[in-house]
Amino acid sequence: MASLLGVAALSAAGCAQENDGAPRLGPPDTSLSAAEVASEEARVDSMLLTLDDFPDSWTTVPAPPEDRLKMDPADLARCVGAEDAPAVAELPHAATPTFVSPGGDAVIAEVFLAPDDTDPRRMIDLLRDQAAPDCYAELYQATVEDLPPGEGFPADVELGTATGVRLPYTPFGNTTVAWRISLPLTVEHENVNIYIDSVVVRVDRALVTLTFQTQLRPYDRDGSERVTQTLVQRVTDAVGGR
Repeated sequence: MASLLGVAALSAAGCAQENDGAPRLGPPDTSLSAAEVASEEARVDSMLLTLDDFPDSWTTVPAPPEDRLKMDPADLARCVGAEDAPAVAELPHAATPTFVSPGGDAVIAEVFLAPDDTDPRRMIDLLRDQAAPDCYAELYQATVEDLPPGEGFPADVELGTATGVRLPYTPFGNTTVAWRISLPLTVEHENVNIYIDSVVVRVDRALVTLTFQTQLRPYDRDGSERVTQTLVQRVTDAVGGR
């Protein structure tokens, strides 16, 4: 059965991925000077995971197109009943391509840098809301179902109802939040589950997001924590924090 993970990625912090496979920078924070923006962009680019951080057998593929899967934090805020959401999408940030194992497991990561820790703290608080996993699952399903023909799951794939649960996870940085979306599918009369584990870590004024995607069985937690620790340590070395 072909992998169905190509349409599964959804950025935890609400920013779409670029489609050429190279780390790309997001819109700069307009409160920063041009020199400060350039410095932040160079710094965030240097923090990203690279193929050297994975086993030799792993490869990279372009991340999903810019508008394929995008979740606005404001939608999550409305779902959980919060008054507003932090504008993290406007912060300087960079995203990796998709790292893929021989078995089809996939990893994507992003790093955001804010002028201070206010917006990263607010985003973490939003994601820690008790209703956030269920809301995130609902938003994910709505986004997938709204994809144009040819950009979503194949026409012969029948989608079930996505569910979200909080994941136990080793704490990294200042604060860590993790959850899993499970999406049941029916493909050629076979039942399949896609699992999307999202991990968001605040490191001082930085926000680190990772997405671990698998088909049929959840991503190995020890493996995901090793990757998370690698990225968080790199961010900690660059911007400080615990």
